[in-house]
Amino acid sequence: STKEERPLEGLADLHWDDMSVRVQPQQIPRLHEILAAIPAERVAAMRHAMANAWPRLLYSSYTVRDLKALDWPGHLPSEPASYLGEDGTHDAFEGAMALLRQRAAGFGHGVRGATPGHV
Repeated sequence: STKEERPLEGLADLHWDDMSVRVQPQQIPRLHEILAAIPAERVAAMRHAMANAWPRLLYSSYTVRDLKALDWPGHLPSEPASYLGEDGTHDAFEGAMALLRQRAAGFGHGVRGATPGHV
């Protein structure tokens, strides 16, 4: 079976296996059983890992100026799109750019994902 990549998979500071459960499409009817079988200690560890990772999954580096340039249709915040004071230096946008830099640096050197269709 083909392994699906998760968002920003490949970043050194985002450890999906520590905070998620990978299931195959054919396992979805049994998802409730799979999740119920996870020990409470593992669930607690996964929650802790997610507590450290959530800023990496948000787009909090956008500023009001960025949103105006996009003709943002909704209400514009008066401050950057921070949720709990994060500064956006390690948000999802920066992570996507880091992955693109990694792939571009590895292009032609056999790095996974460094193909013309992925750069």
